[in-house]
Amino acid sequence: MSRYAEDRKAEHQENAQGSSPNLVISPNGNGQSAQNANKPHQHPSWIDTFAWPEGATAWALFLTLLVIAWQSTETRAAASAADRQADIASDTAKRQLRAYMVVRNSRLILHEDGSVEPKMELANCGQTPAYDLRGATHCRFTKYPIQKLKPIPEDLRQSQSNIGAGLAFYLLPPGGRHDGGDREHLIRKLSADGGDLVYCANGYFTYRDVFKESHWLKFQLIVGGPSGVRLDSDATGQQWASFCND
Repeated sequence: MSRYAEDRKAEHQENAQGSSPNLVISPNGNGQSAQNANKPHQHPSWIDTFAWPEGATAWALFLTLLVIAWQSTETRAAASAADRQADIASDTAKRQLRAYMVVRNSRLILHEDGSVEPKMELANCGQTPAYDLRGATHCRFTKYPIQKLKPIPEDLRQSQSNIGAGLAFYLLPPGGRHDGGDREHLIRKLSADGGDLVYCANGYFTYRDVFKESHWLKFQLIVGGPSGVRLDSDATGQQWASFCND
């Protein structure tokens, strides 16, 4: 290498060193900021929990919890519906099987001398017995419209009995008469247009069914008044008037 080439090489090296300033780190942290700028952006850790593919397990757990909550709600709704259906079925069974006490074949026997004799049948039309049946009837001649009857005294409803399914018995309250006239006289008074004379029978009975639930039967039956007098008789010549509900 010639002397001239060596001198140019040394000159070039000196110029390069003179134009390259030394890196100075500022005490206020600007140098650190420059280093941070060169680092990749860091996401919050909770985002990584749900990011794909690392968050697949978290999503699966979240969806599983949603399904479990939905299934729990549906299960509670189904159980509630089943309970309602069971209550309805139980209530239906009770209504179908329990005792039902009714009054039927009620009539007022009209004797020739003008006296009367009420007769009515108290029957159990249910499929199971009626227990602890107790009650009383109150019959009399009165004027229509009928005033509200006072409660039947407790001491008149002391007798108790059990009535089997499909069985009945006759109620035979004491008879009486309105005045000294005969049967035809009484019929004319009971059926008179615009008349207010009626024969009234009230009854109040209580009983329990096979499910130990209490029930009651109240009735008010009349002959005469707005219902008129519906006469009938049997082969023996006995004559009666049918009661009507008031």
